[in-house]
Amino acid sequence: MPLEAPAVANPVGDFSVIERDDGITQWTWRGKPLYRFVEDRNAGDFNGDGVDARFRVALLVRHFTPADAALRRTAELGHYIATAEGATLYAHDRAPQTEVPKIIGAHSGSPATGRALGTTSCDAACSRDWKPFLAPTRAAPSGYWDIATRMDGTRQWMYKGFALYTYVADRPGQARGHGLHELVQIGDARADELATGRSSDATVGLGLGALYWHAVAP
Repeated sequence: MPLEAPAVANPVGDFSVIERDDGITQWTWRGKPLYRFVEDRNAGDFNGDGVDARFRVALLVRHFTPADAALRRTAELGHYIATAEGATLYAHDRAPQTEVPKIIGAHSGSPATGRALGTTSCDAACSRDWKPFLAPTRAAPSGYWDIATRMDGTRQWMYKGFALYTYVADRPGQARGHGLHELVQIGDARADELATGRSSDATVGLGLGALYWHAVAP
């Protein structure tokens, strides 16, 4: 869809305006007409990238990414972050009150929540299925990427506050772990903190809260 410009729009910088044969006034960038893609539903989406060879992303800010991470795309999930070998990266997040979204960018937990959960929300039993995405010894945090030190002394990559994991049931390009839930008992002090993001002295047995895994959007 053409990116329409207001009738009173004036050229500025690399942006200018053209009048189309159908009467629409359209923005251009460096002389090239700009368009929107119908499947982009959330801010930051660029699902049209690679769909048609005649179109490419007009402007994309590139942030720091570790050498052992890469950007991938599937028709089901859109763009997501994976390891260099193609294994989908997941965050362990507090489940939203509504149904868990199928589009990974539709629910992105607060970085404060991710830091509160840290690496302790996935214990030894959990780590049999969810493998920490480890950072090399000399790796340094930058931009959205940070590093947490685990109990065993290893260093784990974090993205926008959330510790990153791979799922053992995945093959490269798969995201079978996306949307998987785990219930925790509300009332136990630690479980309550994990499920709600705040400490509580409530009595054990008040109810259940949910954590879930989701593929990480850039």
